[in-house]
Amino acid sequence: MSAGIPFNVENGRHQTAVATYLPFGTRTLRFEVTNKTEAPCLLWLRPQNLPANYPATGLIRGYVDGQTEDRQFWVHWAGGDERGACVKMDEKSPLEDKTLKVWEVKPVAVAAGESCPVFMNVSHLGTTAVAQKLTLQAITLDGTTEKTIDSTLTIDLQLPATSDNKTVTDAVRGTWSEDGTELTFSGTQLPDYVSRWWPPDKLTYRPAPANVSKLRFNMEQDKFTLKLDGKTLATIKDNDWEAGQDIHKLRPCQPELFHFCGDRYYVVRFWFIWTDKSMGQKHEVPDAERIDVLFDQQANKVLYMGTDFHYKETWGRLKAGQKSGKIELGLGFSSIDNFTLKILKGFFDKGKVADPARQIARQLCEAFTWQTGPKAHVPMLANISLFGNLTSPDVREG
Repeated sequence: MSAGIPFNVENGRHQTAVATYLPFGTRTLRFEVTNKTEAPCLLWLRPQNLPANYPATGLIRGYVDGQTEDRQFWVHWAGGDERGACVKMDEKSPLEDKTLKVWEVKPVAVAAGESCPVFMNVSHLGTTAVAQKLTLQAITLDGTTEKTIDSTLTIDLQLPATSDNKTVTDAVRGTWSEDGTELTFSGTQLPDYVSRWWPPDKLTYRPAPANVSKLRFNMEQDKFTLKLDGKTLATIKDNDWEAGQDIHKLRPCQPELFHFCGDRYYVVRFWFIWTDKSMGQKHEVPDAERIDVLFDQQANKVLYMGTDFHYKETWGRLKAGQKSGKIELGLGFSSIDNFTLKILKGFFDKGKVADPARQIARQLCEAFTWQTGPKAHVPMLANISLFGNLTSPDVREG
């Protein structure tokens, strides 16, 4: 994994960096935050451009520089922390302190000179794609009062390039129908697969497949359905759906499409984004989860599905006899009791494969095979068999 974008937190220090974003998609950026002050301190990272009266408005997200609240670019994070992405935390605290919600963690002071990885997501939800700048701000506490540190990082968010080094101008995008029930894909330029945690050094776009317009993503109350040529590839049951809620506004879903090691296989990635506290107190806000559905477009068949479980990426295949993937939301810890959580964490701790999707690409496109190891069935992916040797270690470790 890339070492990430360095952010040295020190009063009076302002830095710059360059990154590439995904037009009409979401890109997870990794930062290596180092406490360059002279003493240990609690640290959070968040965008400098926030909604008015943050966080009282209930919108727990930020924006790129100079953008008003037109929702073209969202900058967001996970963990349910309104202050921002916490740099260091005690992750055992929800299990030990029963007064905490299951996703709540206690912040821990970052020692002087210590570095910690932090992840933030940049979601492009607009209709046009242009270069942007994003300034991130370091936050600490003075006693119990929030305090801004005079230290920022400004990132030049650039557009990706095509395989012949031309700027992308017509990236594939998903567009919802006026009634919000059907999403279709359009566009002529499609990126090669971009791993969430192990992205390539350079994002590359190639011509999109001719049948991209035949992909359909439908939403009906608590159920999402992905179809190709009318055949169901995957269904998602939304356990958080409530009658009368504008789910597109409160918890948007952003599907993306990628080439996967050639022109036969493709991945549809679904991002589910919780940044609006109007969802209710039972929800972890902010939060973001993704699911990858890898399919063979010639056979019109799902082969693998992947997701994340507390900073570990895991992939698996459909169970025998299953014809489409079945997924359930919620994706947070709130649906898993402490006993199940400990069992699953024990299984995932056995995984030592960085970038599991690369292992799958080797099998599909390089005739590479391996022996399957222990497997477990995670509630999030209802009919998928997960394998330890397609599960990563903690992505923060390297």
